[in-house]
Amino acid sequence: MVQLTLQSAFVEPYLPVNLLLIGKPETAKTSILTLTQKKDFILYTNEITAKLMIDILLPEVERGTIKYLIIPDILNCIEKQKATRQQFLNFIKSLIEEGITSVYTYHKRYTVRNTEDPVRCGLITAITTVDFKRIRKYLENIGLLSRFIPFSYDYSIEKIKKILEYLESEENRESYDFFIKKERKQIKGSKELFKEFEMVSMKLATQYQGFGFRTQIRLQHLAKANALLNGREEVTKEDIEKIIRLSNWINFDFNTLWGDNMKIIDILHRIARGIPKEGSTFENFEEAFIYFGITNQQKIKRYVLMMERLGLITRKDEKGRVRDRWFKGEKIKSEPTGELKRASELVKKKKVESEEDKKAESEVDDLLENLLIN
Repeated sequence: MVQLTLQSAFVEPYLPVNLLLIGKPETAKTSILTLTQKKDFILYTNEITAKLMIDILLPEVERGTIKYLIIPDILNCIEKQKATRQQFLNFIKSLIEEGITSVYTYHKRYTVRNTEDPVRCGLITAITTVDFKRIRKYLENIGLLSRFIPFSYDYSIEKIKKILEYLESEENRESYDFFIKKERKQIKGSKELFKEFEMVSMKLATQYQGFGFRTQIRLQHLAKANALLNGREEVTKEDIEKIIRLSNWINFDFNTLWGDNMKIIDILHRIARGIPKEGSTFENFEEAFIYFGITNQQKIKRYVLMMERLGLITRKDEKGRVRDRWFKGEKIKSEPTGELKRASELVKKKKVESEEDKKAESEVDDLLENLLIN
């Protein structure tokens, strides 16, 4: 997600995508952001004030040499005296959104050369889960939270074990570097493909009491960034699916980065439980699965078949007539029971050893299919 955010700085027209990493202590937030220091278009700092942003950052941003400000812990800039904090927040809100044309304060004066082209700069920062919950309402009230794409995450037991094994092995750890294509380019979008982001944008909007317009625009920009990173001149289905997969964590839900695909049984149950009385078509199911980040049509067809075999859905209506749509099955209750419960427990126990999400997803799919066949 950090790589795509940085890559978005080279998509024309320039539109900063602001990223807020939210996680528990020791979830590598600072370590990840530290890797960005190697980039020459980055200003990395642990702390900065409005005065220093005007003196140091703004001239570099106007010249085009700096495109992103990286602050590993946003709390360092917020927990200040009221006047200092307010100046920082007012300045940063303008800088990362509508842009700066001029600054006139008691101590500072600054006017950009071209006042018709406001100066903008992206922001990537992080905060711990506890601190975020403590100041979330404040960030919402001052209008800062809605300017970010939030990325909240947690580690599963499997991932923690992997990290501990890695640390215990004391292997040589090569320093990682984010690959960025520093070629400014205009990427052609697709209104039809971008519509698939609507549910993600609207879902996130409900979490910060907005409408989702900013999120929609920035998700589209991230899709273009992915296309640019992969050498394409226009957005494709692959770019959309990449962002939708990431949308599992573009929220404030703190989903695990490892083992998330093991929740498929719960997803099937939740989708089936939401079927209206008049039933659902396959198109309705597609929309529901996309909401959970599952976009492959063949996979959705397989999951719908699983739901039917597990008794979560049926083609028979209340009068027992077979119809051309699906209705709630007899196994739909507040909690999984019978085969559903057995499958859910077995999936949770499955130890996925792969480090790639696609392989993990494939193993879970195989397990689910075996459960249905056997």
